[in-house]
Amino acid sequence: MPIEPQENIKSGIQKLPSLDYDNDHLVQTTIILSEDVLKELSMVAVEKGVSKASIIRDLLKDYLSEISEAKNKNLIENPIDDKELQELLDNSKTDWGDVATTGNNGIFENFAKNKWKFSNLNTEQFSIVCQYLKAGYEHFFDKPSVETFISYTKTLEPTDEQNELLSLYLEGKFTFGDDDKDKTVEEILEQVHGFSEK
Repeated sequence: MPIEPQENIKSGIQKLPSLDYDNDHLVQTTIILSEDVLKELSMVAVEKGVSKASIIRDLLKDYLSEISEAKNKNLIENPIDDKELQELLDNSKTDWGDVATTGNNGIFENFAKNKWKFSNLNTEQFSIVCQYLKAGYEHFFDKPSVETFISYTKTLEPTDEQNELLSLYLEGKFTFGDDDKDKTVEEILEQVHGFSEK
């Protein structure tokens, strides 16, 4: 026969507060923290009158929300098909077989014919376009300044960040890495500026 708790014990039992997390099922887990972090967390919990677990849950939820927002920012309106982009780049040639950036068969003109914008490019596509543009830029007989060359992109509505990154790339101050394709152009620029400040 089960033993019933005494009344004084019953009265001392407190129910856990209701936790509303969009009706998600709560799953118990274990985390390992350093002694210093745990001590500081305990002090904050006492000051705020909440549990340590609730602080961790809220911080984790905010962090995941920031990641989700960053991914959404990298979503492109009217995205360009990878295969079609590569075909355009490969067909943008001079009569000598070099990459053509300007002129009737240049990259800029071919983008305009397709009604494509630089802002329609995801980061990986933009890095590929930059490589072709640099190859074409290097083959100019009378090479314009980087600033003048960048001005040719105006009708293709690049973002300010794209123009800045392209400028740095043409000047040889930056090269794309394999892991850059998963970042936004803004994140890459922030990283570049961070390195230059060191």
